[in-house]
Amino acid sequence: MIVPIIIAALAIRSVRGAAYVGCVDPASIPSGTTTTGSDLDTCISSCTSSYAFYDNGSGTCTCASSGGSNSAYEEAQNSGGTCSSDQASAWLLNTAFGFNICAETTTTNGRTRTNFPASADACFTACADYPYAAWTRYDAAYLCICADEMTPETPENCQGGAASSGLYAFQQSVVIPTGNARRQLKERLRRAQATQFQYCPSGLTGCIVGTDPEAFECIDTRADLESCGGCINGLYGPTVRNSTSTGVDCSALPNVALGGVTCSRGQCEVSACKYGYALVDNECVRML
Repeated sequence: MIVPIIIAALAIRSVRGAAYVGCVDPASIPSGTTTTGSDLDTCISSCTSSYAFYDNGSGTCTCASSGGSNSAYEEAQNSGGTCSSDQASAWLLNTAFGFNICAETTTTNGRTRTNFPASADACFTACADYPYAAWTRYDAAYLCICADEMTPETPENCQGGAASSGLYAFQQSVVIPTGNARRQLKERLRRAQATQFQYCPSGLTGCIVGTDPEAFECIDTRADLESCGGCINGLYGPTVRNSTSTGVDCSALPNVALGGVTCSRGQCEVSACKYGYALVDNECVRML
């Protein structure tokens, strides 16, 4: 028999927010303070530690300081994180992020950051300045993605610790700021910056090559003439694809003389124009 998780608990909006982080074998729950006879909501609200584990079969609640080893996590029953009666649901407490869905991959827009933290809470800490986060357990660590905008693609069962695939997607559950803070947040959301994934050398960005979403090259978008300021064909990542152009092909600027433009600090800088055109405010305009 499958015991459904109370999905309403996924959207707790209080200071003591909780985020679903997977299904666990009850025998592998980390040691902590244990109580019996509680329901899921009571378990989450009563724990003062970092994690809460609720055994669906016995109704046992364990409050623990860690989320346990990745190998303890098992595949859920669906993309919404439903654990079976012989599993325990795991919850990270005191976080601004709320669980959304599990998906095969995601697409992102705006700022995007990828890192490899040691835990789910470390991922959320790294993504504190982003509205969205997603992660998958990857060997003994986590592959963590932070983004201004994120759309889960192809829902799938929430994966166990040994899967090294699939993503748990989350969204910040915070009060929208007002006044100047709101304007600053909107400005951050508008800035589409190039993503720098860890499989490219420091200072380079993984960019899609041509129309093949599986082909990429590492580019210095601060100096590359054809991908100046960002990836002209879109960003590339191990679990994300973003075909939106974030750069400029300086060589394609109109009326610029051959060799008359460079890319410096992510900006096209025009130095010479074709015959009959004059350089005005970094653009080549026809002479009267």
